[in-house]
Amino acid sequence: NIKHISNLKVGDLCVIPPNTEHKFIINIVGSVLFVLFLFGSYKFVFVTNKSYKEGQSLNANGYTITIHESYYTDKDYAGRIVSDKSAFVIVKMTIKNNMQLREVDLQKFHVMNGVNDYITTAKMYETEFQDFGKSLQALELKRDGSQDLIMVFKVDKNLSKNRFVLYYQEFNGDKPHLRKIKLKY
Repeated sequence: NIKHISNLKVGDLCVIPPNTEHKFIINIVGSVLFVLFLFGSYKFVFVTNKSYKEGQSLNANGYTITIHESYYTDKDYAGRIVSDKSAFVIVKMTIKNNMQLREVDLQKFHVMNGVNDYITTAKMYETEFQDFGKSLQALELKRDGSQDLIMVFKVDKNLSKNRFVLYYQEFNGDKPHLRKIKLKY
């Protein structure tokens, strides 16, 4: 029985007959896949890659990190320009250790603006920004011990100051994960 193409109906071309039993199963499978997609998207955006703001506490690697304030400046505490070509992002924070005695790896903090990545230079500019707080090169904390400190990042002056973001590099097993903290000046 060969039908002419002009006489074909939509149902004639389907591999699966269009009965209600198959439609029900396809709807159930499609609904389950859609719910799984929504759950995965929610987890990715609001849990795994959550963006924190100043004042919020971030729990990572057994630490509780709270960013209190951030500053963007090119002047020291006396109002003198520190560098003609550079500016500085200064981050005031508290780090609390929730585990046993250990040293805090301060090199896990980075400030980024687009693809430009900056690490702390606090020791180099310790005296210029002493009015903001105490900068540390090394930090060892006991269990439940905490420390207030500042981190100083030397950045390019020609970049938009509203686009700097602080990242903390956390490790989940062997995989690094960047925790994002939005800075405001």
